[in-house]
Amino acid sequence: MSVTKKGYSKTKELLENRSNNVKTVYMEDDIVNKKLLIFISIAVIIGAIGWTLLPKTAAEEETVEVIKEVSVKKGDMIIDFLADGNVDIPDIKQRFLSNGILAEVFVTIGDRVEEGDLLAKLDTRELELKLAQAELSLLSEEEKLTQSESDSLLDVKKQEAKVSSAAYDLVDAEKTLNDMKTYSELYSRNDIEAQERQVLELKNDYYVENMLLTNIKESYTHLSNLPYEQAKLDIEIIKLDIENAYIYAGTSGSIAY
Repeated sequence: MSVTKKGYSKTKELLENRSNNVKTVYMEDDIVNKKLLIFISIAVIIGAIGWTLLPKTAAEEETVEVIKEVSVKKGDMIIDFLADGNVDIPDIKQRFLSNGILAEVFVTIGDRVEEGDLLAKLDTRELELKLAQAELSLLSEEEKLTQSESDSLLDVKKQEAKVSSAAYDLVDAEKTLNDMKTYSELYSRNDIEAQERQVLELKNDYYVENMLLTNIKESYTHLSNLPYEQAKLDIEIIKLDIENAYIYAGTSGSIAY
């Protein structure tokens, strides 16, 4: 098959036109695809923004997890547990701690009581009379003790005055003796010896008075308050007997018998 030059040129021109047309179609399709992709992207973004702005439903709100901060401290951990079994409830027997005549019972069998409720009491009239007498005795012993302390203090003051007087007399006698010895030519030997004897006597008097003062102070310091302390003890014993004349519930429960 032979092709002329002219025919070849037309054929070539035809092929080039067809090629150009194909490129044009491809370019147009590419532009359309890009526009479509941009449109879809914009639609997705707008949809996402709209979704976030929409109000949430109650179910969605409930799924939000809230974390609270709680302060903790060191201590014992109490663990409760359930179990089957029997519980033994012990009987609590209560009795009076002192002797006496039963005066009143405040509960009966089957009554429900709480811890600390008064159950019964003894007659305390005799104890209350003894308490009043013991309190009077305490007041009397207190007055005696006060008077004894006052008398002892007065004795101390009196003896201190005697000691001071004896010391003054001794100092004066010693001064006189010194003067007589200094001016011995003015005094006889007998006068000087008499003054010496007086000084010795006054020294002995001062020593005796001072010893008496020491003894009085010691007796004042160790003044016996035994009757007073015994009266206080008697009152405490009677009060304890009165307290023991009452029975209180030691725990909550029911009266069995």
